Amino acid sequence: MMGRRMKNPRVIIFVLGLAGLLASCAPGPNQPTSFQGSGFATHGAVDYFNRLHAFTVGPNSTYTLTEITERAAEIVANAEVSLDVALEHFESPELAQYLIAAAARGIKVRVIGDVDRRAQDGFRLLESAGIEVVYGDGAVTWQAVFGRELVQRTGEDNLMTHNFIIADRLRILNLTGGFALDGDEGVQAGFIAASEDLAKDFGDCFDQLHGGIFATAQTFYDDSVSADTNNRTSYPIEDGVVELYFGPQERLVKEVIDRIYAAKTSVYIATTELKNREMARALRYKAEAEFDVKIVLAGPPAIPMTGIENIRTNADVDGTVIVIDGRARTPGGLLHPGSVMVLSMPLFEAVPYYFDDAGEEDPLPQPSDRFTDANMWVMDQNLVNPNQDYAVLARSFDQLFESGVQ
Repeated sequence: MMGRRMKNPRVIIFVLGLAGLLASCAPGPNQPTSFQGSGFATHGAVDYFNRLHAFTVGPNSTYTLTEITERAAEIVANAEVSLDVALEHFESPELAQYLIAAAARGIKVRVIGDVDRRAQDGFRLLESAGIEVVYGDGAVTWQAVFGRELVQRTGEDNLMTHNFIIADRLRILNLTGGFALDGDEGVQAGFIAASEDLAKDFGDCFDQLHGGIFATAQTFYDDSVSADTNNRTSYPIEDGVVELYFGPQERLVKEVIDRIYAAKTSVYIATTELKNREMARALRYKAEAEFDVKIVLAGPPAIPMTGIENIRTNADVDGTVIVIDGRARTPGGLLHPGSVMVLSMPLFEAVPYYFDDAGEEDPLPQPSDRFTDANMWVMDQNLVNPNQDYAVLARSFDQLFESGVQ
């Protein structure tokens, strides 16, 4: 009997090994569940892809501002170690109370904002509760050109346009418009993600601003102390790739202009303001070459847009969404993979001041740039496995254009 029991020891070992392998493949307790729609992961380690869900906020959008405020409150309430908050607009007393409660239970809460928005309800409540807020991008006096008179700029000439919340350097909510009083009226874009990579790189940007290095920390007009320290720009997600870039704005504007020139079929832009002449020149070049060029602005164009016919106005635009390719086919029927660029800032000039005559003692009163702290994320289209994130953002432009006024 003993001999018969020992006949197939390898079979027994194989069966036990297979059982162990199957057990190891079972979902662990910290593995996040897939999130779409209103279900978002708030806990657990991300151990494979960067989990990201893109959406729009406002009329005819994925969510209302109230729903996104509730989601932001959920992220704050579930924070276990730290909260890094950057907001241009903060008129939400409810969210402020969640941040105050988080600080009271021992969470490290750090906040930055634009000094010109300091009187908004959210910032006032935080300060009254003893939470320090670091403000930047206020009025500044600077030397545009060595040896010239100093240039005076008001706080409205300098913008901090980030609107994001990072919890535990793992979960992040990012918006283009923030939590303004009229936030329900505009259409903004955003994403929520569970990603150590994205949270770290947004966090690196936050750390610099919290240390006082805003876009207004300038020496000369073309030499900003504030720097994009992010050397990683592509992040794999479950059904595609998302890219990430940080300002100051010159880097972002240059990236946008490069992609406009590189477009294969179409360029669609929805933005609150388009004041960049170099970008207008690139758009005119594409339109004259019979590319499909469409523009939606929150108000009438601030600069000449000759040569571009498909321009509409729509007051609902809150942020900047640019769709490159992916929406129009070539004459041969080819559809090029598209990308959607989402910026937290309008499209300003990339160079602050122009001098028509180098002999002039003072800067001439030319249209001026704004010093802007901003971020841009890009959702690339997946033609093999169509990704909903890209479709939501591209469809948002279509709705803004179709409901716009010529």
